[in-house]
Amino acid sequence: MLPADNEKEKGDAKMDDFLLINVLFIVAGVIFAGLAIPLILGKVPPNEWYGFRTPKTLSEARIWYPVNRIMGYDLLAVGTATVISAVSIIITGRSISITQALITNVAVLFTSLILGLIHGFWTLSKY
Repeated sequence: MLPADNEKEKGDAKMDDFLLINVLFIVAGVIFAGLAIPLILGKVPPNEWYGFRTPKTLSEARIWYPVNRIMGYDLLAVGTATVISAVSIIITGRSISITQALITNVAVLFTSLILGLIHGFWTLSKY
């Protein structure tokens, strides 16, 4: 095998890794958005597995549904921001490294999750 061919294969492998990382974040964003829809629509009753579960939200349906509706919108925002971040990185191509792409996607995901949680607890404090 010629050295140039070997370098091309390494470059292709790096691009595959770059694409894979971003596609995984797109999938994660779609999953978050998908999980948000039943909460927004009020289809999830109080339970121990799914939703914004705190002693206060679990205590009364009149608290559970509005708080989880808001959290559903926040979760939808998390999913949307994650997808936008990953798609933007793919569109810009190799202008950033794989490490920078990973750090950017993780930062967007966790920042939006933390902001959503803060908003959720703020909403809960109104009840």
